[in-house]
Amino acid sequence: MSGFDHIFAELRAQAAAAPPPVPEVEAEGHSAEDLIIVRLGANQVTGVEVHPRALRLGTAELGDHIAAAVNAALADHTAKLVAAMQDADTDLGALQQNLDRIRTETQQSMQAYLGSMRDMLTQAAGQQERMTHGRDDRL
Repeated sequence: MSGFDHIFAELRAQAAAAPPPVPEVEAEGHSAEDLIIVRLGANQVTGVEVHPRALRLGTAELGDHIAAAVNAALADHTAKLVAAMQDADTDLGALQQNLDRIRTETQQSMQAYLGSMRDMLTQAAGQQERMTHGRDDRL
């Protein structure tokens, strides 16, 4: 089995395995002036802090602050989740490292192959030129 066959067999085995568990991350989002703070964890809202000044706002403005804090918490959660899934300690992180290794090895192999092809073409062109000059000398 060649090196690439082994790598692809390993990747197929990893892909066929049960999907990796989704890492749990905690996130936090803040509205302007920190009037509302929302915390996420374990796939749910785990906490909401409301600054007393927020209670003096109108309902529409309060709603805007709540939406901003929730959206910021969701964005933070997404960023942390992506980072955790790309971590080398996770199955997806290991898969990414394997893919990077395959890409590097493939590029090196292709460079070596193209170098060999260039050498072969240069050698063939040299032989062609020698044969052409040899015929010219005889004429």
